[in-house]
Amino acid sequence: MLLGVNFPSATFGDQNVPGTFGTDYTYPTHQDIDYFASKGMDVIRLGFEAERVQPNTNGPLDPAELARMDDIVNYAASKGIDVVLDMHDYGTVHNMLVGTSDAANAAFADVWGKLASHFADNSNVIFGLMNEPNQQSASDWIGGANAAIAAIRQAGATQEVLVPGSYWDGAASWTTSDNAAVVGTQVHDPLHNYAFEVHNYLDSDGSGTHANVVSDTIGVERLTAVTQWAEATGNKLFLGEFGVASDPTSLKAMDNMLSYMQQHSDVWQGGTYWAAGPWWGNYMFSVEPENGVDQPQMAVLNRYTDGATHSASGTGGTQAASSTTATNSTPATDPGDNQTAATSSSSDTNSAPATNSSTATGTGQDSSSDTHHNHGAALHQNNTNAINNAVTVLGNDAHAASAADPGSAPSFTHHQFGHFTHHFEHVWG
Repeated sequence: MLLGVNFPSATFGDQNVPGTFGTDYTYPTHQDIDYFASKGMDVIRLGFEAERVQPNTNGPLDPAELARMDDIVNYAASKGIDVVLDMHDYGTVHNMLVGTSDAANAAFADVWGKLASHFADNSNVIFGLMNEPNQQSASDWIGGANAAIAAIRQAGATQEVLVPGSYWDGAASWTTSDNAAVVGTQVHDPLHNYAFEVHNYLDSDGSGTHANVVSDTIGVERLTAVTQWAEATGNKLFLGEFGVASDPTSLKAMDNMLSYMQQHSDVWQGGTYWAAGPWWGNYMFSVEPENGVDQPQMAVLNRYTDGATHSASGTGGTQAASSTTATNSTPATDPGDNQTAATSSSSDTNSAPATNSSTATGTGQDSSSDTHHNHGAALHQNNTNAINNAVTVLGNDAHAASAADPGSAPSFTHHQFGHFTHHFEHVWG
């Protein structure tokens, strides 16, 4: 089972797109990758913004942004680590809602076709179609997803594609919404090389904005139905986001959940923990080491890695890409194959912190509402109480709005929560 982390810092500052590299957003460093390679992790989920890699609708890809992505992909490959290219745009592309118009679907297919052409020879790349679509129906979303898959295959790329559902892509709601019936049966991939991506947070509303989890069994409970569905239908699953704080109950809940996934590795290909990388500061879910000391969550994650075989100083174990090949057997779903080699590079610098926001939020325990993404940036030590009070008010407003109208997209989400606190550190620090 693949296990790794999310590196979402290239999605920071998304209220200012494309923004300025090193000020609004950044990429992880080689040192970040070295650390997680030394822990035996074999996959990273690299968030990016479509409008940064392709500033104009249907236009060329930005060479500087591509070079930054190349650098991460190639360096990760040298450590035997897969990279999920995660378009972190919540179901939109160039301000259009994917699946709701021909123009939106064409734009979505265009950017993915060009990215697939560029990365077609990188065997360690996995294409993560979209982070947490939420405003469109499952029926609308799958039309856009299939347009992107067609473009990826037409570009000659054979690597695996991760297909999320709509409605925030919560694991717990996969079978209670129409994601299972629609997205789960209508993917069209000529290579049958895909898996379904879901997210799972363990707090009371599944938003990833609270430190406390419901119980030490809640992670297993929220994965059980989708796991049983995948086993019954011959589908494959990938847990794109999960994260917990460092208290004993939270750590036990994550341990139980990962153990359950390992026991069901016939359907679970793996998962990526939220979150890691630069500019997170004191975010409660961060697994970035502090002054060379591992975060408590790392001890649990290490139980499910491959034993730290990916050397931080050499080229690690086997290319993990081949192990992500899906083997979906039902006619409605699929699996497949991989690839080889790499492209050029660029060094990234982690300078000034970024501020950020991102419109998304959750709708109960199943919705990994995007409040945790902005939850993550640093809580400045001298201002923790003030920040927490402000965040609590905003977070409660978002959850109330979400409960009142589950189809809505409240403006304060779990990803925003971290960048909001990060902004306070930047201003007050």
